[in-house]
Amino acid sequence: MKRNIYKLFASTVILSLMLTALPAPHRVLADGSAVFINEIHYDNTGTDAGEAIEVAGPAGTDLTGWSLVLYNGSNGAVYDTDVLTGTIPDLGGSFGVVIVNYPSNGIQNGAPDGLALVDAGSTVVQFLSYEGSFIAVGGAANGMTSVNIGVSENGSGAVGNSLQLTGSGTTYDDFTWAAEASNTFGTVNTGQIFGSGPVTTNPSGTGAAEPNLVQASDTSLLTVTVTPGENPTSTGLGVSCDMNTIGGSATQVFYDDGTNGDGTASDNIFSYSATIAGGTTAGSKSLTCTISDLEERAGSAVIGLTVFPATLPIGTVQGAVSDSANGATFRSPYAPASGNGAGQQVTVQGVIFEKAIQPTAFGGYYGFFIQNTAATKDNDPFTSDGLYVYMSTYTTISGPGGSYTPTVGDEVVISGTISEYYNMTELSYATLVKPIVRSGVDLDAELAPIVVEPPANLQAANRYWERMESMRVQIPANSIVLGGRNVFSPADAEIWVASPDSTIAQRTDPYARRAFRDAHPLDDNYDASVWDGNGYRVLLGSWGVKAAAGNSQALIDPARTFSTVTNAPAGGLNYTFSKYRIEIDTQPAFSEGVDPAANNPPQTFDRSLGYSIVDYNLENLYDYRDNPFSGCDFTGNSGCPKVPPFLDAIKSPFNYVPASEADYQARLNDIALQIINDLHNPDILMLQEVENQDFCTVTEGTLTCGITDNADGKPDVLQDLVLKIASLGGPDYGAAFDRDSSDLRGIAPAFLYRTDRVQLVSPVGDPILGSDPAIDYAGASVPHNSDISNPKTLNAVLPGVTACETSWVFPRASVIGLFRIYHTSIGLGSPRDVYVINNHFKSGPDTCVAHRTEQARYNAAIVAFLQAENPNARIALGGDLNVYPRPDNTALGATEQLGSLYDPDLGLANLWDVLLAQAPESAYSYVYLGMAQTLDQIFVNQVMRTDLQQVRIAHINSDFPADYPDDVARGTSDHDPNAATFSNLPTIDRLQELVLYYDANGMITGKNTTRILLDWLERALRYQQNGKQDAYQSQLQAFIDQVYDFTPQFIMQEAADSLIFEATLLKSLP
Repeated sequence: MKRNIYKLFASTVILSLMLTALPAPHRVLADGSAVFINEIHYDNTGTDAGEAIEVAGPAGTDLTGWSLVLYNGSNGAVYDTDVLTGTIPDLGGSFGVVIVNYPSNGIQNGAPDGLALVDAGSTVVQFLSYEGSFIAVGGAANGMTSVNIGVSENGSGAVGNSLQLTGSGTTYDDFTWAAEASNTFGTVNTGQIFGSGPVTTNPSGTGAAEPNLVQASDTSLLTVTVTPGENPTSTGLGVSCDMNTIGGSATQVFYDDGTNGDGTASDNIFSYSATIAGGTTAGSKSLTCTISDLEERAGSAVIGLTVFPATLPIGTVQGAVSDSANGATFRSPYAPASGNGAGQQVTVQGVIFEKAIQPTAFGGYYGFFIQNTAATKDNDPFTSDGLYVYMSTYTTISGPGGSYTPTVGDEVVISGTISEYYNMTELSYATLVKPIVRSGVDLDAELAPIVVEPPANLQAANRYWERMESMRVQIPANSIVLGGRNVFSPADAEIWVASPDSTIAQRTDPYARRAFRDAHPLDDNYDASVWDGNGYRVLLGSWGVKAAAGNSQALIDPARTFSTVTNAPAGGLNYTFSKYRIEIDTQPAFSEGVDPAANNPPQTFDRSLGYSIVDYNLENLYDYRDNPFSGCDFTGNSGCPKVPPFLDAIKSPFNYVPASEADYQARLNDIALQIINDLHNPDILMLQEVENQDFCTVTEGTLTCGITDNADGKPDVLQDLVLKIASLGGPDYGAAFDRDSSDLRGIAPAFLYRTDRVQLVSPVGDPILGSDPAIDYAGASVPHNSDISNPKTLNAVLPGVTACETSWVFPRASVIGLFRIYHTSIGLGSPRDVYVINNHFKSGPDTCVAHRTEQARYNAAIVAFLQAENPNARIALGGDLNVYPRPDNTALGATEQLGSLYDPDLGLANLWDVLLAQAPESAYSYVYLGMAQTLDQIFVNQVMRTDLQQVRIAHINSDFPADYPDDVARGTSDHDPNAATFSNLPTIDRLQELVLYYDANGMITGKNTTRILLDWLERALRYQQNGKQDAYQSQLQAFIDQVYDFTPQFIMQEAADSLIFEATLLKSLP
């Protein structure tokens, strides 16, 4: 009898809390009572049958008002009460018994459970239990501790057995509980005498079937072992059984004469060799037998056996996958039409070719793959000959003679129920129906793996895979790796590969030998309007590796993109998380290909003549400090309750925190090295997925943490990163963010900027950073839009579309920074002012489409406002936009989510398009499902587009596993950073503007000082326009000399240094 352990646990907790409020009963346990529980049956093999409780006592005892109360040992509560009536009959010795019968599973199976015998005055006469003791909660025995009878039924005993008292006497104390034996309900127990004289007993028997697990047309030897009645001893014994349920006679005679299957004549073992009739329904059968003797006494026995359905080819169970079927949603005809529940029971025969462990948070679920051989398969190319057998947490299944441990190479006949677990056909509740057909099957000879070659069209590939689901398949040797190993919780990993014969593997450019998700010219058969889904991809999983290692934590070995699998691992074909996956049982061997990081990497540049902006999603950069101001930081935290405008609370698990402080420091070190070595110390970094924790400050080069929230307005993790960069020889950086940009779980977009040559501009008076940005958008502005800050978050109420995560436009709002960038150091030369709009859109390119579309529209509105206020403003808009760039294939459900950013009137350019034209093999920032794709993008307006020198994506993460051996700061995020460099060339115009700036700010004085300086620059400009380079250079030198002459009388030293620097830099240009 099954019970829901979670409900029982909850009930136990609740009841245990109530115990202190319950009054303690005053009851007397009367073990010496003359009325007592004499026999019980609660569990047998198969479906429980014939459950009963027998009460014994002096003949004539009136049991009116007495009762049997059944207790649940898991929580101590009453689950059944049965009132007794009538008087006890006389079976001899002035004692007798009465029986209370129960339906199948009416009495619980213990570990422990119990029962109380209560008299008419509500006194507990007995409180007994089996398979342990417990305290009663409620009912007549409330507060009492049960007495364990010391014997039990373990569920493997035959139908018709029971637990009985033996011995002689007149009270309970005179008798002893005996081990499981054939029941004697309604008669004196075997070996029991009431009173001091002999007691007449009826004949009794124990039924058995060998085998007791059968199918229609099988033969089983049915026996009843008879114990003769006593006082007097039985003579002329006979046995007949009702065999209607297996297609036999209702009064079939059994034999003890050495015929009809009987082994030895006259040994009181009555036998009959029965053939299970064709068409017998499957299920547990209880054959009732009558035992008689010439003394006109009668006894009974029950023979239990289980009939299983006829054996089917596995292909019949799987079903035929037609050419129009959707393989990914195809269901077995024996499974329910929908859902994950159990369907029909089937019996199949196949060879176990692989064991598997599916990882879980508490260890693993076990299972194995079986497959028909040539002798048992259906030969239908549209059906699969393989099946996965799910065993839950058990490592054995029941079978003839006890439990069976599945063994690779065994051919077995098993039965169970069919389900579609998220569209993976599984057989569950498996039973070994017959002894092993054979062992040691040569798998390669009889179940040679199919070398897979899926078609390029994804729908066709899904049908191809479904027709081989759970069969033994193999990847081609020398397959190419399409992405770094993906590791995910709980303890699983997978690698995508493609056949060496695939279109992409034949390319001569090694960096083009991969799959692209986007509408990309390097797709295997590029068509901007029709994307075939890249069905040729093959996925390798870890379940077989785990089983081979006997370790649920074992993983498939790590790999990186462009490597080659030099061997050809094989395994069962699984379908999990909407992906067909080969659960290989041997580790793949790899030969490394080209280094992904060398694929058109960002280049160094002359920083005095340019600057760089990087967009980088750091993937959950959390520190190892438990944020005292967050409830959803560390495991064990209470969670973050729902607060407007968020739609849901944040609950555990909080699995984004690093495993240790050492892991955190190692990751910081890797990110810092990437910034220094791969990104070449960019001037501005717009970062995403940064923990918004801020209760630490930097003091004398050390981060010190206190108890004040919003300690300095800078994310603690970025301050850690800044210190790490400096310790590794990188430049000094500043960190900045607006905490209003955070989502509920505590991540936000933020900035790093080089403090040696970049500064945040004062927000006072700025049209967007000031108090009243008039963004033209359908949704109302939110309160913090009026804040005056740099950087600054802008958000709005979501206007009339289905919301995801928040009722505002952004769960993680756009944050805008206005940066002033100098040539070499702050204050020297003519700077560039750049607005940088940092985004982290709602995740899931194919979900939350309407919401993400509004996020793009709001960004477009910000840009339109800035350009209207300042047509010459330089604007870079980027981040993790969580959707593909335009164009994307609308035939697969893609939408114009970023369409507003491509509006010609806005004039933005997506730098991905620039990179795509220059180095298409490098135009991606993310690898998912083995396909290169782009989620991270930078748009710039036309003013800034003219300054673009280079755009590159640093492929330092997405092609590498996080734990790639001997890496050099690789795989530290699942995103690759975008890096763009822009010119910051000095010009005569900019130098003139600088003179006027210093004049307006009182740093140039004198009646004619400014006019004289501008005259020199005007003459230099005319010479330059006329191609007179020497004269142009001469005029610039004259300007420099003039500044020296006017300093410090008419020009302040700070202004003079800047003018001389800018003019000298300009003079140095060709």
